[in-house]
Amino acid sequence: MPIFSSVKSGLWSDPATWGEVSDYPQSDGDSATINVGHIVTLDVATDKTITILMSGGNLRNGSHTIKTGLVLTYPLVGWLLEM
Repeated sequence: MPIFSSVKSGLWSDPATWGEVSDYPQSDGDSATINVGHIVTLDVATDKTITILMSGGNLRNGSHTIKTGLVLTYPLVGWLLEM
Protein backbone atom coordinates (compact mmCIF):
# COMPACT_ATOMS: atom_id res chain seq x y z
CA MET A 1 0.00 0.00 0.00
CA PRO A 2 1.90 3.02 -1.26
CA ILE A 3 2.05 6.22 0.75
CA PHE A 4 2.11 9.42 -1.30
CA SER A 5 2.95 12.93 -0.09
CA SER A 6 2.51 16.08 -2.15
CA VAL A 7 5.68 17.97 -3.04
CA LYS A 8 3.87 20.79 -4.87
CA SER A 9 0.44 21.95 -5.99
CA GLY A 10 -0.94 20.20 -9.04
CA LEU A 11 -3.30 17.62 -10.46
CA TRP A 12 -4.09 14.46 -8.50
CA SER A 13 -3.15 12.28 -11.49
CA ASP A 14 0.19 14.02 -12.12
CA PRO A 15 2.97 11.92 -10.59
CA ALA A 16 5.06 15.10 -10.23
CA THR A 17 2.52 16.39 -7.68
CA TRP A 18 3.57 13.45 -5.50
CA GLY A 19 7.29 13.52 -6.33
CA GLU A 20 6.93 10.35 -8.38
CA VAL A 21 7.98 9.40 -11.90
CA SER A 22 5.00 7.33 -12.99
CA ASP A 23 2.54 6.78 -10.15
CA TYR A 24 -0.12 8.61 -8.14
CA PRO A 25 -2.72 7.57 -5.48
CA GLN A 26 -5.12 5.35 -7.42
CA SER A 27 -5.39 1.94 -5.74
CA ASP A 28 -7.29 0.49 -2.80
CA GLY A 29 -5.28 1.07 0.36
CA ASP A 30 -3.17 3.94 -0.98
CA SER A 31 -2.58 6.89 1.35
CA ALA A 32 -2.16 10.50 0.23
CA THR A 33 -0.97 13.45 2.30
CA ILE A 34 -1.60 16.96 0.98
CA ASN A 35 1.02 19.16 2.61
CA VAL A 36 0.93 22.75 3.84
CA GLY A 37 0.44 25.30 1.07
CA HIS A 38 -0.32 22.72 -1.62
CA ILE A 39 -3.56 22.65 -3.62
CA VAL A 40 -4.25 19.30 -5.26
CA THR A 41 -7.03 19.21 -7.86
CA LEU A 42 -8.90 15.95 -8.27
CA ASP A 43 -8.90 15.46 -12.05
CA VAL A 44 -9.75 11.75 -12.24
CA ALA A 45 -12.57 9.64 -10.83
CA THR A 46 -11.91 6.50 -8.81
CA ASP A 47 -13.95 3.97 -6.92
CA LYS A 48 -10.91 2.86 -4.93
CA THR A 49 -10.68 3.56 -1.21
CA ILE A 50 -7.85 6.00 -0.53
CA THR A 51 -6.93 7.48 2.84
CA ILE A 52 -6.34 11.23 2.60
CA LEU A 53 -4.44 13.24 5.20
CA MET A 54 -4.69 16.98 4.68
CA SER A 55 -1.74 18.43 6.54
CA GLY A 56 -2.53 22.08 5.95
CA GLY A 57 -3.10 21.56 2.22
CA ASN A 58 -6.24 21.79 0.10
CA LEU A 59 -8.07 19.22 -2.01
CA ARG A 60 -10.06 20.77 -4.84
CA ASN A 61 -12.68 18.78 -6.72
CA GLY A 62 -12.36 19.12 -10.47
CA SER A 63 -15.84 17.56 -11.11
CA HIS A 64 -14.72 14.05 -10.22
CA THR A 65 -15.39 11.71 -7.34
CA ILE A 66 -13.14 9.83 -4.99
CA LYS A 67 -14.04 7.16 -2.48
CA THR A 68 -12.26 7.66 0.78
CA GLY A 69 -12.47 5.66 3.94
CA LEU A 70 -10.92 8.43 6.01
CA VAL A 71 -10.04 12.08 5.65
CA LEU A 72 -7.79 13.37 8.42
CA THR A 73 -6.83 16.98 8.80
CA TYR A 74 -3.92 18.43 10.71
CA PRO A 75 -3.81 21.09 11.88
CA LEU A 76 -7.55 21.54 12.34
CA VAL A 77 -7.39 25.04 10.88
CA GLY A 78 -5.95 26.29 7.63
CA TRP A 79 -7.22 23.59 5.29
CA LEU A 80 -10.03 23.48 2.75
CA LEU A 81 -11.87 20.60 1.12
CA GLU A 82 -13.64 21.97 -1.95
CA MET A 83 -16.32 19.65 -3.27
